[in-house]
Amino acid sequence: MKQYTYVRGKLRFLVPLYEMATGDLLALIEADYMGQLRTGAASGVATKYLARKDSRVAAIIGTGGRRRRSLRRLPSFESWNPCACTGAMRRSARSFSAEMSERLGIRVQPCASAAEAVRGADIISTATTASQPVVSGADLAPGVHINAIGANHAHKRELDDEAVASADIIVVDSVNSRGRKRAI
Repeated sequence: MKQYTYVRGKLRFLVPLYEMATGDLLALIEADYMGQLRTGAASGVATKYLARKDSRVAAIIGTGGRRRRSLRRLPSFESWNPCACTGAMRRSARSFSAEMSERLGIRVQPCASAAEAVRGADIISTATTASQPVVSGADLAPGVHINAIGANHAHKRELDDEAVASADIIVVDSVNSRGRKRAI
């Protein structure tokens, strides 16, 4: 179970660990970093099995911790053409690009907008706190694979209607998320 607390603008994630035989609380784990690893791993697995095998160009939307973990876990990134990234602030995108280029040994270039980043991309990964779509279906290439991981609350949204409607396959963590059934 993952618990969220939000107090005075600060979000915390906690995971309690219980002894199965007795129900005793063994640990209370601060789970933000663990969540970043899990999300990055899930994006990597999804990309490995769902993206086209000839994918060469990746776009990264968002430059926070989850994005760093996800980029590191995307398969075969060493053979890709330059990754493009964008963040809410240009300085953040430049810093992220420089750090990831050095760490991964590939060229990661900053972009001025999400539209610029995703045009021509084979793989797109988003991790934002956006409440309005940042990726437009009009900018997507046919056959693109998208890991949209930032829209994890009802008030968040990363993809516009056209981007979702054009998908051949939609994979979710839980069809019954937020207590209501959704058609997929």
